[in-house]
Amino acid sequence: DVYECGDNCKCDFKRCKQRVVQKGRRGTLVVFRHHEKGWTLRAGEALKGGAFVCEYTGMLMTVKEALNRADKTYHMDLRV
Repeated sequence: DVYECGDNCKCDFKRCKQRVVQKGRRGTLVVFRHHEKGWTLRAGEALKGGAFVCEYTGMLMTVKEALNRADKTYHMDLRV
């Protein structure tokens, strides 16, 4: 779970350590295809432990569900 300051908080937005998601991604992310794991994501540079990388949103579905969807423009095979 992520808990962040909201609009009613009087903290300084630029200095607040409770607004990591609101400030967005830091650094470079690289999407690549691993020979065993399929599509995966890695950082483009070294990160400090506990650093916020990015917020991921998506929908996990079976192959059957993916094939039955009307919109087939962007499906990734995760092979987890």
